[in-house]
Amino acid sequence: MIFLFFVWSSEFRLTSKASTFLPQNNATVLLSDGKGGVWYMFSMKSGDFYQLYSYHIDSSFSIVTQYEVSRGVIRSQWGGYGTCLMKEDTLIFFWDDIRLDYPEIYERYYILSISGGLASPITEVSTVDGHYSMNPSACLDSSGALYVVWEDTKDGYPAIYMGPGIPEKISEENPSFFPQAVAAPDGIYVLWEEEREDGIEVVMKKKTEEWGEKEVVSPEDGVISYGACATIAPDGKLYVFYVDLEENTRIYWRYKEGNTWSDVISLSSYGVDAFHPHACSDKYGNIHVVWEEKSEDGGAVFYAKIKENAILEKEKINVNTWGCVDPFVMVDVFSKVHVAWSAFDGDSIRFPYYRVYTPEKRRGLTETKLAPLEISCSGRAVLYDITGRVVREFAGGDISLVPPLPGVYFLVTPERRIKIVYPGGVR
Repeated sequence: MIFLFFVWSSEFRLTSKASTFLPQNNATVLLSDGKGGVWYMFSMKSGDFYQLYSYHIDSSFSIVTQYEVSRGVIRSQWGGYGTCLMKEDTLIFFWDDIRLDYPEIYERYYILSISGGLASPITEVSTVDGHYSMNPSACLDSSGALYVVWEDTKDGYPAIYMGPGIPEKISEENPSFFPQAVAAPDGIYVLWEEEREDGIEVVMKKKTEEWGEKEVVSPEDGVISYGACATIAPDGKLYVFYVDLEENTRIYWRYKEGNTWSDVISLSSYGVDAFHPHACSDKYGNIHVVWEEKSEDGGAVFYAKIKENAILEKEKINVNTWGCVDPFVMVDVFSKVHVAWSAFDGDSIRFPYYRVYTPEKRRGLTETKLAPLEISCSGRAVLYDITGRVVREFAGGDISLVPPLPGVYFLVTPERRIKIVYPGGVR
């Protein structure tokens, strides 16, 4: 039988040229190239200004291509918070840019099937009207239609608008910030932060043929809930992660199946301030999430794999970097987990970092045991049947193992691989 184990790569720094930063967690930073590598988007100082860049990194951690996305005929002054997506052979970028005296939303395409990547002109998405347009997020629905949302002040207060085409207002009368567009099998969700009299809450709307009613995602008794990030599992469940201010700043999640919400579940460590959750799903229905926790050296990046209301894995992943902020995660078709973040490394400015969690195939068993049995392990354990199908997953610690039916099973833990024989009759 073949078992899959995951191994973290070393930390890889993209550039040492100048100060860089990553966007808010409503954005997409990493895109798969379909070959085990990624396109990695970030903003970097160039001369007196910041520009938006995208680097193509192959599976051997070599930088193959560098695009200076925001540099156009008119020099960018900000090239700030951006997001990206891939449609067939085309990279699409959106970002807010101060080309006049205020930020607007711009877009640019790169057709990768043409040698060198044919770049389109830079065009405006938001209305050039003297009002601030910021913090874009974009997605493709199941038909391939493109949607982009952003925060706009044309109404005299921050509100959420959607394009392309004539901008459509989505939010209502309250100031609203940091939208995220997420594709669902039957439409799209848009989430954002909305001010109320006694604080801030996370809300959302769903668009099918028409817009549905606004729905509050964060608990009604929360004081301030913000920084939401959402992802859709293959079975259609919507997972939402957000930051909530209680005794300290903690990250929670809940998921929606049909019209029913799960309970609220805590993700980050108790007593430690946590920020910037970012999540994605894999083809098996697992949800991968990264976030920032404050530490003595400024900040650390944590990773977890969850399913519904259970944490299957959880660990700190930065090693030699410190002051880590703004993590992002993506899982490719090979089940490789790609993580990006911004951090210090003995310098006074931040640089973009990258690490990959790669599955390795290993054969063999270390021992045979008779079930039922009690066993302890340091992390996630998986019980397989004789065909290799996953029967049960455990978060770790003390496990009381009784297989569902008589037969031969295999238990894989971080420490060992055990053949389990269950004759039945004992429950």
